[in-house]
Amino acid sequence: MRTPKKDGPGLVFILIALVVVGAIALKVFGLFPGAKQEPEEQIPKIDETIPPEALEVSMLVYHSHASENFSPSEANTTKGKEGDIVRVGEALVNNLATRGILAVHDVTVHDYPSWSQAYARSKSTIESALQKYPTIQFVIDVHRDGLPDRGEGYTITKIDGQEAATILLVTGDANNPRAAANLAFAEKIRTKMEQMYPGLLRRIQVKHEDLNGNYLDNSVVVYIGDYRGNTLKQALKSAELLANVLAAVCADLKTAAKE
Repeated sequence: MRTPKKDGPGLVFILIALVVVGAIALKVFGLFPGAKQEPEEQIPKIDETIPPEALEVSMLVYHSHASENFSPSEANTTKGKEGDIVRVGEALVNNLATRGILAVHDVTVHDYPSWSQAYARSKSTIESALQKYPTIQFVIDVHRDGLPDRGEGYTITKIDGQEAATILLVTGDANNPRAAANLAFAEKIRTKMEQMYPGLLRRIQVKHEDLNGNYLDNSVVVYIGDYRGNTLKQALKSAELLANVLAAVCADLKTAAKE
């Protein structure tokens, strides 16, 4: 589910239905006459006919710094245009959808025209999403890092033989009464990620900044890869892996809530 810039067209919604999944499975396994193998990155088609009220959105994915790119592109896009990181967020949302987690993806460019006001501007995005979709339980702000040159391979790992960008989880404790809960959520992600994909996580970092974690307990800032150290392809792979991790964490929390 993708929310374009506020001056763009309306919301696009993703609904994972058994009929769609079944149809895709039939095509993948060649059960339709003349069916061809779908590429691995194939995702269910977006159904734009379903009204927002019919969808139970459980996650918001957005970008306080939506202009961020990976090399060899310029570090950031200009004039309020979306950067590579938005494609990474889209990959995360689409892969979550295939695992039954419905997320809204807001692609508003908050870091233009003022980089320093990005987090202040993204507050309104969170507030609007929570008002529109009161079923949201998880808020994920997706970035890429901008490290000094640390040498080749510093933010690269291999998972099942494929290169992926390592992930940094960040929470903020300024003006945030939910800081401890945010950190506990990050710890849950860390535990699950280390179980499922050892080497994918860099670390958890707590910043003494206001990173908008005060809205929900299950809020975290996720840095997927680094500008100099990773390619967009590696970051997209990490988004796929992160979707698996988040789906597992969501399932654990849902089970715990029933006990």
